[in-house]
Amino acid sequence: MYSSKNPELAKLYFIGFSAEENRRKILEEHISQLKEHYAALDIICKDGENINIPDEIRDIWFYQLAAARYGRAAGI
Repeated sequence: MYSSKNPELAKLYFIGFSAEENRRKILEEHISQLKEHYAALDIICKDGENINIPDEIRDIWFYQLAAARYGRAAGI
């Protein structure tokens, strides 16, 4: 079973309990944060594909870049 700890997803799950007039603001803030995170991860991924990494840390960088790619694809 997949497990993800995402407090923002929990907020979305329970948003129906919020006052209706607050829901739009909450969603807009969440979308704005997602866009900021995506933009930062996109820069990391693009830069990471073009950076010269020394052989002794290439394996480390491979997994760090994989984590950034995963975050970008998942919208984290």
